[in-house]
Amino acid sequence: MSDFVVILIAVIPAALMMLYIYLQDKSEKEPIGLLLKIFFLGVLSAVPSIVAEWLIGNIIDVTFGGTFLIYHMITAFFGVAVIEEGFKFLAAYLVTWRNKHFNYKFDGVVYCLFGSMGFAAIENVLYLFRVESSSILGMGISRGLLAIPAHAMCAIFMGYYYGNAKYAKSFGDRAGCRKNMFTGFMIACSLHAFYDFCLMTQRVLFLIIFVVFVVAADILTIIRIHKAKKENLKMYEAPEYRQYWAGPAANPYIPYGGFDAPMYGGYAQPNQDNSRFAPPSGGGVPNPQVVGVQNQQPEVVMNRSVQMHCPVCNEINSFHAFYCRSCGAALHKVGRG
Repeated sequence: MSDFVVILIAVIPAALMMLYIYLQDKSEKEPIGLLLKIFFLGVLSAVPSIVAEWLIGNIIDVTFGGTFLIYHMITAFFGVAVIEEGFKFLAAYLVTWRNKHFNYKFDGVVYCLFGSMGFAAIENVLYLFRVESSSILGMGISRGLLAIPAHAMCAIFMGYYYGNAKYAKSFGDRAGCRKNMFTGFMIACSLHAFYDFCLMTQRVLFLIIFVVFVVAADILTIIRIHKAKKENLKMYEAPEYRQYWAGPAANPYIPYGGFDAPMYGGYAQPNQDNSRFAPPSGGGVPNPQVVGVQNQQPEVVMNRSVQMHCPVCNEINSFHAFYCRSCGAALHKVGRG
């Protein structure tokens, strides 16, 4: 069997998975160039993964080599899953987190899947070139039905939370961003580790559990894809100066949340004359009031009744606030004279 045919057998399952997820993105298709970049970064991520797995594997062998289940648990989680999922995630994160095309929550699923499939494709190639020619087709089919969907499963769960993290970050919820990042990574690592652990033990009981796990995980992955599509929302796209929220009814995608003429840094109360707070046409800080006091120099003051509502917890903050005093979410930074 020629090398080209072997590569095709290894890559086709990953290509089909990428095509499937790409077609599920109904809101706005991602640029092909960006997706190819993520894919090839996923391919390259196999190099540091191999080195890290060798180093960590030797440490685990020395430390836990005399045990059985504990050894396989630690090897599966720390020696394989954390390393591979970490580098696959970096393949997507490095080129997408600050990319302007990352503007929908579902994009996180697409990006993580493409990075993961790059890793899975090169892993498949390496596996197939190590087996006998007569076993290549059987190995390719088995890995196409098990290993590729397993990598995709981890990527889809990680990508779901990656998109949620970017969405939280887009309107200043830093705690929510960190929580979603951590949750997605831990779920992906746990799924990956359990998959490998069942195979490492070579016990009949764990192989039965493995079959049940694969079927259940595939069903849950499909459900997660549909959930991600249903919950797909556009990121909050801030202009030069942030739009503002005020109250739980305010929509962050509608400028000013329905309030009239906001002052940069907060809201004047609705239904009152706020023309003096209108944003300057060229950007910058709000127009101050000049109050004249007899026999004194004019004093520049701000209207202290203006309040800034935190977009995350709705806590009322001073319009001079940089971060919410309650939850720590980022607020608009008002220019200081």
